Amino acid sequence: MEIGRVMVVEFVDALIDQMGFRDAEHFYECLAEQFIIKNDQVKYNSGVRWFIIDDDKDLSTDSSINKNDSIAFSNLTDSLVKKPLSISVLFYGNSTRSYKDRKKKNPNPINQTSIQKKERKNFESGHLIASDLFEYIYSPPTDMRENMFFQTSYSNRSIGYGDMLPQRIIECIVEYALNNRNMRESKSVEKFYQVMNISKFSSAYYYRLPSEQHLWYKVSLLYANKENNIASAVYMQCRTSDNVLNFNVLIPNIFCEKKQNSSIIFPKIDYQTGKVFEKKYELK
Repeated sequence: MEIGRVMVVEFVDALIDQMGFRDAEHFYECLAEQFIIKNDQVKYNSGVRWFIIDDDKDLSTDSSINKNDSIAFSNLTDSLVKKPLSISVLFYGNSTRSYKDRKKKNPNPINQTSIQKKERKNFESGHLIASDLFEYIYSPPTDMRENMFFQTSYSNRSIGYGDMLPQRIIECIVEYALNNRNMRESKSVEKFYQVMNISKFSSAYYYRLPSEQHLWYKVSLLYANKENNIASAVYMQCRTSDNVLNFNVLIPNIFCEKKQNSSIIFPKIDYQTGKVFEKKYELK
């Protein structure tokens, strides 16, 4: 690894640079192009190190998940090297069943050969839809590789390591809403509730999906450019028909930084090749 040139920036700008974007303007351009999200709808939350999206688009109008019972719809790029873009699922409260006998398949990403084998060891095979949630999907994707992508452990499931909460937290909330098990990762979920101003008296606090309600869930990947084989962030949308749960969050697909006095050093990813090098930032 090599130390790159030192940049003097605010932490959020270092984060955007770390995610592979040229600058904040490029970041917002990609959000607008890929998800039709405007600048003023995006707010960085330092408490969880996520970008909170103020977007009230009704997921029930998404043609890929409308009027289907627990069926997963995957979406890939149209490029020669297929890359996962999103997976959508609609869960019906009155017909949610558990297919516990289904074998969990955790293959490599569908575009695994797009980066060299020695670089793949830097990443996990992350899931757009968590493998535990497939117990509640009647019809999962035919090719499970479409549900997999290159993801850092820090973004995926690492709890208590660094200040950023991983994707796992939203998955725990969704899984809890669909079944009668105890809340997993409850301490980190409580942190998320606190950041989102969800009190113990809120109906969203430890929410269970009523039998007459539905839950729409969509996970998409944000790429900094079309040539990249690794996503810069994971966009997670969750909304219930009673509008009690309504989350729209963007989780950076990055490594944890190292602090050094007033500076931070990020293991920076080349999102096209998968190579990792160190880059130092001086914080304002």
